[in-house]
Amino acid sequence: MRALWWAGVVVGVVVLALAASPGAEPPAGNPPQGNPPGLKPGQQAVDFRVRMVTGEARSLKLSELRGKYVLLVFIRKDIEACEFDFGTINEGYTRFAGESFTVLAVMSNADRSDVREEMKEHRILFPIGCEEGNEIARAYGIPGVPTAFLIDPQGTIVNWGIQTEPLWQEIARLLGPGETDDEEETGGEPGWLGPATAYYREGELKKAYVLCRRGLVRDPENVRGLVLLGDIYRRADRPKQAIDAYRRALEFIDNEDYGAVSAAYTRIVNVHLAAKDYAKAAAACEQAVATIYETKYAVAFHAYLGLCYGELGKRKKALAAYTKFLKFYKQVDTDVQRRYASLYKSVVARRKALLESGGGSTDTPGPGSSRTNEREDATCHG
Repeated sequence: MRALWWAGVVVGVVVLALAASPGAEPPAGNPPQGNPPGLKPGQQAVDFRVRMVTGEARSLKLSELRGKYVLLVFIRKDIEACEFDFGTINEGYTRFAGESFTVLAVMSNADRSDVREEMKEHRILFPIGCEEGNEIARAYGIPGVPTAFLIDPQGTIVNWGIQTEPLWQEIARLLGPGETDDEEETGGEPGWLGPATAYYREGELKKAYVLCRRGLVRDPENVRGLVLLGDIYRRADRPKQAIDAYRRALEFIDNEDYGAVSAAYTRIVNVHLAAKDYAKAAAACEQAVATIYETKYAVAFHAYLGLCYGELGKRKKALAAYTKFLKFYKQVDTDVQRRYASLYKSVVARRKALLESGGGSTDTPGPGSSRTNEREDATCHG
C-alpha cells in the first residue's frame, strides 16, 4: 500500500509539473531535462532584495545567505502545482534547515496579504517573501512555476528543477544526514519522538509538528509518530488532517495488535463525534468491530454505535448495539469493566429510555437527556 501511495505522489508531481510549465518536461537526472531557465548550473546567482513575510527582517538580500546552500523557489499564488509542492518543501526544510542550508521562496505578483493567505491555508513553514511585480523571476528567466534553483555557499547555481522534488536527493547528498539522524534511539523509540511528545503535552504544537514531520520524512511508517501527528492536528482543530494521519497509522499497524488498532479507531471516532458527524463515526465503529476480534478491545465501539444510531434516528439499530455492548461487557475482565463503568451506566440509561419511549416505533430516537454524558464517555476512552 505504501508503494502505491508513493507511486501516486510521483505521478502527481509529473502531471502537475507539465501543467504548470507548458512545453517543459519534469527534470529527470542531472542536469534536468526540459526548457532551461535563463540562468544555468555553473553561473552565478543574480543577487536581489525581497520583502519578507516571515522572519525578523522586513527584507532580505540573497547575498546575505552566503555560506549556506540555498534552495531558491519561485512560486505564484493559486497555482495548483505550487500548492502541491508546498508539503514537499515543508518536509525538506524541517529536515535540513540549519547553519548549512535554508529555503527562500519568492512569490511573484503578490503582496504580503497574498502570502499570508497561502501560509495559513497550506501551513507553510519555510521562509517566504514577495514581489509586487515579476522582476526577480524575470532575472532568472524561469520557464514556469514552480521553478527551484539550488545555490551553493559561494552563490553559484548547482542545479535547478521544475518543482523541488528532484532536488531533495541532491541536497541530502550535499548536506549529509538531517540533524535528527544522529540522535540516539532509546527503548526502541526514535530520538525525535520523545521531544515531539513532550512539546505536544506542553501545548507547543508548532514545535511538536516540526519535529514530528521531520522524523516521519525518514520514518514514514512510524505508527506512534503518525498517531502523534494526528493528535497534533486534532488539537489544532484540523480534523481532516487528523483523520488522515490516524488512517495512515492503521496501514502500518499489525492487524493482530488489537490494542493499537482500537486506539487508532477510537481517535477517529472521537474526531467525528466532536464534529457531530454521526454517520462517519458509525462507519468507523463498524470498521473497528469488523477488524478487532478480541472482545475487550471491541466492546466500547458497540456503545459508540448505539450513540451514533440514536442520534441518526435509527432506534432499532441503536438498541441492538447497546444490547451487544451489555452482553460483551459481562464477558470482559474486571479491569476492563472498571475502565468502562461510566460508559456502562450511560448505556443502561440510554437503552431504558429508548425502550420506554419508543411506542413500538423502530425509527424514532428516544429522549436526549443522556446523550451529552454518553458522548463525553466516548471521548474519554482510548
